[in-house]
Amino acid sequence: MYCLKGQWDGNVLTVDTIYNMGVQENAYLDTSDGVIVEDMPVFPEKPIGKGAILKADTDGETWFEEVDVPLTPEQEMQLKLQQQQALIDMLILDSLGGAE
Repeated sequence: MYCLKGQWDGNVLTVDTIYNMGVQENAYLDTSDGVIVEDMPVFPEKPIGKGAILKADTDGETWFEEVDVPLTPEQEMQLKLQQQQALIDMLILDSLGGAE
């Protein structure tokens, strides 16, 4: 069991902290301002430049909202390499007469 805590906006919680209620140090945690869920939410794979914010409602339903995030220098380099590889592939196909 897990306790999700964060900022409430009406009946929707934007989660910023997840407590494992199965460990002794959290046994006496005040859960009245959070949401209890049975299973740990699994964060989705995100495309480059996107992030996921965990949300929950008072019934314990959870979901993720996708948001734009700034690219890291490594991600910027990865995108440039992918673009260059796509251009190289297109040029090779064109030189072989395959891209018409």
